[in-house]
Amino acid sequence: MKKLLTFLMLGLFLISLVSALDNYGTFENGETIRITQVCSDATYINISSISNPKSQVMVSNIEMASAGSGEYYYEFTNTTENGRYDVRGISDGCEEEFAVYLYVNSTGNESGSMFYIILLTSLAVIFLLASLFVNEEFFVYVSGVLFLVGGIFLMVYGLDSINDTNTRYLAFVYLGIGILFSIGAYIYNLYSKEEEEY
Repeated sequence: MKKLLTFLMLGLFLISLVSALDNYGTFENGETIRITQVCSDATYINISSISNPKSQVMVSNIEMASAGSGEYYYEFTNTTENGRYDVRGISDGCEEEFAVYLYVNSTGNESGSMFYIILLTSLAVIFLLASLFVNEEFFVYVSGVLFLVGGIFLMVYGLDSINDTNTRYLAFVYLGIGILFSIGAYIYNLYSKEEEEY
C-alpha cells in the first residue's frame, strides 16, 4: 500500500511539472517564429535560452524587444530541425521567469499523425492475424497494402514531432514490410494456383 501511495504522489508531482510548461504551438521548419511575452509591470524580459530537439542551446541571454503596452517579443529564425524547442526566460515583473515549448515540423500543422499511423498499423496487424486463422492470402495482401499506405503517409506528413531522419527510416520500414507482404501474398497466390492445376 505504501508503494502505491508513493507511486501516486510521484505521478501527481510529475504531472504538475509537465503542466507548468505552456505549449506555444506548432510551426513549419525554416519559419521565423515570433516569441512573445506580456507583462505590464516589467521593464525588461530576457530569453535565458532556447534549446533545440537535441538539447543544444541555440540562443542564450537575449533581450526581448518591447512592442509597447507590456508586450515583449523575439524573432527566432533557427528552426531547421524538427521537434520540440524549449524556451526559458526571466523578467523583473510578473512571475519573473517563464518556460514554454514549441514544436517544429515539416508542415506546421498539429496533424496528430500518430493516431493515423496507430490506426493503420492496428488494421494491418488485424488483417495479418485474420490471414492466419482463415488461411487466405487476400488478408496478407490487404495487410501489406495498409503498411504501404502507412509508409507513404509517414513520408508525406511525418510523425508528429519526431525528427525527419527517424521518420524516414520508419517510413522505409513500413514500405519494406508492405512490399514484402504484398509480393509474398501474390507469389503464394500464383504458387497455390499452380498446385491446383496439377
